[in-house]
Amino acid sequence: MILNNTFRILTSIIIGHLAVFSSKAAAIDFTIVTTPFYAETTATGPDGVNPISMEMRYDGNNNSSLTLPSPPGAQGKLRLVGNHKTSKYFFWVENDPRKTIMTMNEKQFSESLGVDLSLAKSKGTKKGSQTIIGEACTMWRVDVSIVVHSKDAEGFFETCVTHDNIELKGTHNGKVLHEMTKLQRGPQPQSMFELPSGWKIVDMNKIMEQLKSLQK
Repeated sequence: MILNNTFRILTSIIIGHLAVFSSKAAAIDFTIVTTPFYAETTATGPDGVNPISMEMRYDGNNNSSLTLPSPPGAQGKLRLVGNHKTSKYFFWVENDPRKTIMTMNEKQFSESLGVDLSLAKSKGTKKGSQTIIGEACTMWRVDVSIVVHSKDAEGFFETCVTHDNIELKGTHNGKVLHEMTKLQRGPQPQSMFELPSGWKIVDMNKIMEQLKSLQK
């Protein structure tokens, strides 16, 4: 049950942003954000309705760390760390007695769900400016076309980014995906981007491939 809920939460967050990050629109590409920061964010929950609060840290060099609420029945919060340049992510539940860390590669994970990121197309357009949590930001609309299960799918994302390319808010087809409620720039503890030592690492990509083969 814990794994199922963990997986649902991460699927909601990561897949909801795959098309945006893969589009490499200049204003929302984490690989060009060089400002380290800490942020508190409200994001769409796994049910698509009830929002969840999470903390995010970024080291200014492609590494991010998310701390999310505890999945039902878990003894600690959910942690996700990853590198936006390598697109490899690790997630685990703090205080998990099984000491298990799951890992995934963004490209392989999306392909297992039928999303072909290599065929993603996007077009970005500036849409003016806003002020969010006291920060001036530029609004962008990114129209995205991707292929899901061999069928074309289209949609649009809107995002508001600061002068140093930090994304304060993101929507998908008009529905809010996430919005920062607090932002503090500055160096972050390196320990927040490290995996707990002595834990077993399980490759989710391989598990997804096995499940996919069983469905044939």
